Amino acid sequence: MLILAREDIRGMYAMKDCLRDVEQAFSYLIEGKTVTPVRTGVEHKKFGATTLYMPSYIEPVDYVAAKVVSIFPDNPAKGLPALQGVILLTEARTGRHVALMDATYLTVLRTGASSGVATKYLAREDAEVCAVLGCGAQAIGQIQAVMEVRKLRKLSLFNRTREKAEQLKQTVREL
Repeated sequence: MLILAREDIRGMYAMKDCLRDVEQAFSYLIEGKTVTPVRTGVEHKKFGATTLYMPSYIEPVDYVAAKVVSIFPDNPAKGLPALQGVILLTEARTGRHVALMDATYLTVLRTGASSGVATKYLAREDAEVCAVLGCGAQAIGQIQAVMEVRKLRKLSLFNRTREKAEQLKQTVREL
């Protein structure tokens, strides 16, 4: 089984790749060629945490993926991330597990790519301004995706704290 860390994935899979794949996945969904049950959450009341299980099968490619995300809000105080996730990729024909991947970077890409595909089809062709509401971990993927499908002249960042918006502003400038 192939095991891919965040850095491995970042080196081989970019936003433009994810935009293409998410657009294709939306097509498969519309055509009824996916099975995507509602996610299942397991509460860890003792720790104020939750683990989410999100499986999906894509018939045209014959793979099953299951993403598992643990949400532990108290972890940052312990020096650990609040969210941690993995994706298990399984060959549907044989049941062979072929890859285990860190889900952090992929989740940012996929969430952003969904907005990118929506922008591609719903925003005016000459749209040059993008407003981002919330400057948390997912914001950079949103911005990268929109920048792939539109030439932006202005980016407006809105967040509860100015510090987070300033951090994201610096990150965007480094792109």
